Amino acid sequence: MSIMIQGINFDRTPSYPYYAPAMVNLLADVVRPAELANRCQVIEFKITIADCLRIVEIIEKDLVGLAKKDQPIDWKAAPVEGRLEFSSIGGDNELPAVQGYVCATIAMVCQRCLESFEMPLETPISAVFSDSVSVGDREKVSRFDIWELDASAICLLDIIEESIVMDLPLAPLHDSIETCGALETQVPAATLRVARPFADLRSQMDKLNK
Repeated sequence: MSIMIQGINFDRTPSYPYYAPAMVNLLADVVRPAELANRCQVIEFKITIADCLRIVEIIEKDLVGLAKKDQPIDWKAAPVEGRLEFSSIGGDNELPAVQGYVCATIAMVCQRCLESFEMPLETPISAVFSDSVSVGDREKVSRFDIWELDASAICLLDIIEESIVMDLPLAPLHDSIETCGALETQVPAATLRVARPFADLRSQMDKLNK
C-alpha cells in the first residue's frame, strides 16, 4: 500500500507532500470528513484489490462458478489507485465534500461466454457528507452524491469501495468480438439455415403423388 497525503497543518507540518507507505491502516481508519475538509486534505493512494475486502467478496462470488483452472491468477494483486480531495461547500451551512477518482482492474465473468476477463474501471468520486440535517444550498450540492453519516465519521476505504461497487455492471460482458469467445464463434444470421422439420415429409408425399 502506498499513500501520499497533502494538506494544511497535517501533522503540524507545512503544506508539503507527506509520503506514508508505512501507514497501511490509514484508509481503514475512521476519520471525520469535516476535519479533512477544513485542512483541504488531498490523499493519493495506491493499494490492491486484496485491501478491499468488500470487492474481494463480490469477485469471489462471481468466480465461484468457474472451474479452478479457468479462474484468473493473482487477481487480488490488481491495482486500485486514485485521489481524494476534501473541501467545504454549501454557503452558510457548509458541508464537507470529497472529489476525485478511483481506477481499478476487476476480475469478472462475461455473462455471454462465461469466461473470466479483466475489466478496467475509472470511476469519478463526487460526494457531500451530511449528518441528516439540512444539506444547505441544494443548487451547490446538486452535482454531488449525498452521504448521510450517523456519527459524522467515515472510513476512507468505504468511499473507495462504494465508488467501485456503484460502477460495477449488473451483467459484465466482453466489449468486442476479439475478446469474447461467444461473439468470436457466433455464426452470422445470414448463414443460418431455417429449420423446416416437415420439409422431407412433404417432399416424399410429392413423389408418391406423381
